[in-house]
Amino acid sequence: MYRMSGNFLKILIFLLLVYAFSLSKIATAALKCEEIKKIPTTSKVIALTFDDGPDPDITPRILEILYKNNIKATFFVVGEKALLHSSILKDIYAQGHTIGNHSFSHIALDDKDKSTIKKEILLTNLIIKILTNSEPNIFRAPYYRCSKTLNNVLKEMKIKHIGYTYADFNKKTKSSDFIKFIINNLTPGMIILIHEHKNISFGYDKRPTVFILEELIQEIKQRGYEFVSF
Repeated sequence: MYRMSGNFLKILIFLLLVYAFSLSKIATAALKCEEIKKIPTTSKVIALTFDDGPDPDITPRILEILYKNNIKATFFVVGEKALLHSSILKDIYAQGHTIGNHSFSHIALDDKDKSTIKKEILLTNLIIKILTNSEPNIFRAPYYRCSKTLNNVLKEMKIKHIGYTYADFNKKTKSSDFIKFIINNLTPGMIILIHEHKNISFGYDKRPTVFILEELIQEIKQRGYEFVSF
């Protein structure tokens, strides 16, 4: 009868453990976020939300456009950026926009333990509290990756996870197509996600989403919709 050598058996066990770990990672990453993807309303309202700021170049442009159009929006900020660009964070709050938590270091949280997840959320909330005297009760997961642990932590902390109805993720989309899609699919309570940094741009014209914000707002307004924040 064939007998496995000790080294071969160790290698086999190692490979099985790696395979089992990879399966658990896939299952964890695939877990849906327990979220609000749409505002429950029949009124013609839209929520504009912005992720990954504050950005010293992009965020002030967004604030200028929102102020010009008398619109309140929601900004999901990264804690370390809020600390670095504290004056911009204060401007966001001073202009009446809602500030949400987008973690401290923008790491994927779907494979992190409870302690790490809580630190990412609590540290960001503390920074926002110190700078604005207001503490967020809404959160959006970095890379939109959730886990059972993350969902449970948010429940425990009484923090709502805000999702989105449509986002500017698709780099193969032209900016005009982005606007067209939203306008063709406008529904009461839609949540739009736009990124605040220069790295997210449309694949064809290479413009960050912020540069089509004014046009998007006007198209939505023309259809009788108003803008709300969380």
